[in-house]
Amino acid sequence: GSTLVLQSDSIVQNQYMTGSMTGSNRLWNVVINKPSNANGNTVFLNNDLDNAGDFTVGSSANYAGGVFSALNRVHRVGGNFSVYYAATPYATYSATGSTLEFNGAISQNYFNRGALNNVVMNHTGPGLTLGNSGATDWMLVTGNLTLNQGKIITSASNRVNVLNSAPTAVNQGAV
Repeated sequence: GSTLVLQSDSIVQNQYMTGSMTGSNRLWNVVINKPSNANGNTVFLNNDLDNAGDFTVGSSANYAGGVFSALNRVHRVGGNFSVYYAATPYATYSATGSTLEFNGAISQNYFNRGALNNVVMNHTGPGLTLGNSGATDWMLVTGNLTLNQGKIITSASNRVNVLNSAPTAVNQGAV
């Protein structure tokens, strides 16, 4: 599959993803490369996104600090999900009001220090493994965790934390 890179090198440059990006118009790999800047360097998702391959925010220290905003959108990922956090400044996946769905058919890995809103598991492969990068790779869910299919693989140092205390915050979905 192809790779879409949204990048800026030194100036504040917000970018917007708009259009039909689901179903047969899905994207494969998506890389967000933005340097740290308190005044911007955000990629805004204006429509739902099917991301068949890997999703990366900050591929190296040079591009740490950028932000991907999935505000009120559905983002489906079929590959690895990586948000750079090896050193400050950290890259950010802004998940306010959004739903992140893992729908891969192969092994998926998850690396992210930030919180997610709603998470849906529709994984048909061996599972989604929470990262083992030497840092805490907990999956923090502030909304709902829906377990339709597949498994989340944890370890002694990584876990899923659902911060929503409602009885329906973790559900089996449409099994």
